[in-house]
Amino acid sequence: MTLKYFSGEVLRDARMFIGRQPESKKLLANIKNHIPTIIVSPRRYGRSSFVGHVAEKAKMQFAELACAGLFSDGALRDRLMVIIQDVAEGYQDVSKEHFVAVQDFCASNTNGWVCSYASGKLRIAAGGGDSFIADGCVVLNYILDLFGDSLILEIDEMQGLQASGFGVHLMDDLLGRLSETKRIYPVISSSSSLFLRLDDSSIASEYLAACDRLALGRIDSAAYKAYLNQVARVCWHEDLHDELFYSIAAITEYHPYAVSLLSQAIWAASPARQPVKSTATKCWQDIVARYRKDIVQRLRGLSAGQLQLLVAIASGINSQLTGKAVQRRLDLTSGALVYALRGLEQSYYIEKVGGGAYRIIDPLVRAVLLA
Repeated sequence: MTLKYFSGEVLRDARMFIGRQPESKKLLANIKNHIPTIIVSPRRYGRSSFVGHVAEKAKMQFAELACAGLFSDGALRDRLMVIIQDVAEGYQDVSKEHFVAVQDFCASNTNGWVCSYASGKLRIAAGGGDSFIADGCVVLNYILDLFGDSLILEIDEMQGLQASGFGVHLMDDLLGRLSETKRIYPVISSSSSLFLRLDDSSIASEYLAACDRLALGRIDSAAYKAYLNQVARVCWHEDLHDELFYSIAAITEYHPYAVSLLSQAIWAASPARQPVKSTATKCWQDIVARYRKDIVQRLRGLSAGQLQLLVAIASGINSQLTGKAVQRRLDLTSGALVYALRGLEQSYYIEKVGGGAYRIIDPLVRAVLLA
């Protein structure tokens, strides 16, 4: 086995999946018992990799419907259509009998959807009208049922639709239709503790209220140590030196994405022999420089008070954040600090670490703030 991190992508190799055994068992049990689930974690904690790994263990297909950046009905239709087409075209050497069955189903149960057949594969084309979501869900469910499959559909960053005028209507329609299918198991995934504020009478609101919430935390250090030792033995024929491992740990604080980035960079910098401790620091500096523009752009979405408070936490002021001393230092009122603190927590920029203290969750954000 070679070291191979897929930073920012879903892990497709089960051998690379580290930790999260209790959470995996919980989601598997929820799937078995048809309990809807919301998965919450900070950004870049590996939610999609986790859901994809559980789908593999459950012998189910996996697809992600990313809601970030959706600002039109057409954009959501396009993303759903890609999922439907990927599932349909994933079956090889489909028999003519199966093709005819899907073709007849589309003709009888949808508004103009069409199934064609080429080189042993199904091709699905959407119809028109306002019934796209309803038709798409029944077609996808029928194809899965025909081939004896099931699908975990991760609906990621659903709260991103909150600012748009169409989000509530679309989520109502989508979740309502999915709840009627037998072969599609939706999992709501979010990097925010805030979800869509919906009317109590909406289908989506009722669905979210019925969901079991599953929080993903940081992966245990022992799991990382075991995995990195395994890779070091393959690549360098020896265990990872303690000083190098603890350097990785100190820099990343076991943030999953940061560990992935830094480990990838270290192995790329020294593929033939185990590097010295300083290699980790140099690699991290290069990573911070590469991600600075993206992080600065994200930080521009914070209010002035939130940014002031975040810089203070990065510089070591991490407790009594609404007290008089911090009020004077930042020239902010107690109310402004409470508001800023709540917003940073809900957006997973910061988290409590015990004793009333806070830390910045993403070490890349902290590094950029201190640069």
